[in-house]
Amino acid sequence: MISLSRQSFRTIGRALFTGTISTILITFFSVTCVPDKKITTPETEKTTVADTASWNIRNQYRLLGKCMNLGNALDAPTEGAWGVVLQESYFKHVKSLGFQSVRIPVRWSAHVDSAAPYTIDETFLRRVQWAVDQALANDLRAIVNVHHFESLMSDPQRYSPVFLAIWEQISSRFSKYGPQIYFELCNEPNGAITSALWNDLSAKALAIVRVKNPYRSVIIGGADWNSASSLGELALAKDNYLIATFHSYDPMVFTHQGASWVKSSDMWLGTRWRATHSDTSTLISTFNKVDSWAAANNIEVFLGEFGSIDTADTISRVLYTAFIAQQAQSRGWSYAYWKYNGNFGIYDDATNVTRDYLVNALIKPDSMVALYLEKAAIDTVPTADPGSSESFVLDDFDDTVPEVANPLISNGSCCKWNIWHSDSTRIIDKNGNPVASGSDGFRNIVGPWGKTANGLHARILLKGHNYPGFNFTIPLSGDNEGTVDLSDLTAISFQAKGFGGMTVDFITDTVLNGYPPSDSWGHFSCFFEPKDSWKHYVIPVARITPKPWSKPHQDNLLWKDGMAKVRAISFSSSQIYGKSVHDSLEIFLDDITLHGVTAQTLHEKVVPESGK
Repeated sequence: MISLSRQSFRTIGRALFTGTISTILITFFSVTCVPDKKITTPETEKTTVADTASWNIRNQYRLLGKCMNLGNALDAPTEGAWGVVLQESYFKHVKSLGFQSVRIPVRWSAHVDSAAPYTIDETFLRRVQWAVDQALANDLRAIVNVHHFESLMSDPQRYSPVFLAIWEQISSRFSKYGPQIYFELCNEPNGAITSALWNDLSAKALAIVRVKNPYRSVIIGGADWNSASSLGELALAKDNYLIATFHSYDPMVFTHQGASWVKSSDMWLGTRWRATHSDTSTLISTFNKVDSWAAANNIEVFLGEFGSIDTADTISRVLYTAFIAQQAQSRGWSYAYWKYNGNFGIYDDATNVTRDYLVNALIKPDSMVALYLEKAAIDTVPTADPGSSESFVLDDFDDTVPEVANPLISNGSCCKWNIWHSDSTRIIDKNGNPVASGSDGFRNIVGPWGKTANGLHARILLKGHNYPGFNFTIPLSGDNEGTVDLSDLTAISFQAKGFGGMTVDFITDTVLNGYPPSDSWGHFSCFFEPKDSWKHYVIPVARITPKPWSKPHQDNLLWKDGMAKVRAISFSSSQIYGKSVHDSLEIFLDDITLHGVTAQTLHEKVVPESGK
């Protein structure tokens, strides 16, 4: 028998998410529910309990794949109370969109007798069973959970017996179903349910499940609303058929802005999420901790809920959704979006419209991130017009002296563009002549090539193995000794065309931030890729983040940490050491403008203090 390691299964999972494995055939049968008669199951299902290979937890986890939450229906106080009644068409639609499974939240506590033995209403139980059967009929795996048991959260001592009785009945009703059905013990334990209490209660519930479902996959998360941090306090039973889960709605000020059930959330309206370093760094750190915990406990992780409310702007919703889907896929996680319809949903019942932008963000996140980052740049065009009191033209290349130098001419110095390129890089002018490094060579690449008049034009050949790179840099202080305070900067804009990947960089004095000179890697940058025709690029400061190889990046510095001390601005290669992504680049550049600052800003030079 072939033995596969946990890492092997994770590799297979990643292949599934990315489409490397094109087809997986899953054959299963639906359970037929006949009122007042014993549940019947096909003979093949009767034998699957003994066939432990088909219940293998790694296979079970992998087959969950991309999942959709069918929320606000069976988890409402009564189905329909929150505007959603499950339809057969929902399951067909979810399958057609490319999802592999559904999570069915159920508020059992609203349909159970108040006295022992706490019997679940048979009509409601059959309704849940109908939903499970619809999933199976559409080749979808199904997760059944206990959702919104609010009395348990406030009074666990009184309602724990009810919780356990509910699981005894769920376990019995679905015991003849095959491995396509998963149990999730409890959604978001919170309130009076501490980690210690939940560890005890979940162990009892699991023991009840195992009486009639010895091999069924059981999903379990920690207390504190299934938070990632609570996983560290989760006591896992010695059970080979468990999957861990957590939910991710951080930051709440974005995902729940204007949510009617969250106090004071109207104050959050207008919050944007644009996949900047500051937006993503906390999430990445959290996900890394989850991965480490899972590896230490040899268990797979199911991201059971994430999403954002429709009061947030569409660009932010797409970027947020796609980023988390990207993270899940790269880590080999199965994941479930919250939810199918309603205010977080991918589908609008009122208009019968599928929000394809969210579906695509979940199914093919890489392409959506690239597309919507570009949309984000356009969407955040500053209101200030170039030339107004709230913006400043850095250089339009129409004068012999850059505009940025004008305020500094009186002190005898003049800001000049400088060229630098590595030994393996060649910069050539319009006529094909090589351009030397330094300020003198820069004159050869400025001429009548701008969008309206003069502009910059250069062709860069990036070849060789010795750090192929170049930059065009303009010191802001005039003497290349001091710095300029750009804390009020809102965006940088410019006209550009060409081809190849580049970055616009802000070179900050990190020595003034407390770094020793050897660690003064103060490069904050943003990638852009010129197109064949002129385009107005507007890059808001939220997208200007530390370069990946820099010390500020390692220390998670933000824009505000460096922009008070900016030495220079440059346009440079986006290449990585030892790797040439493009053999050549071409750039036309014009009308470089700073927004949110004025020419007066450049008079207020910050001179480094002695000894720093």
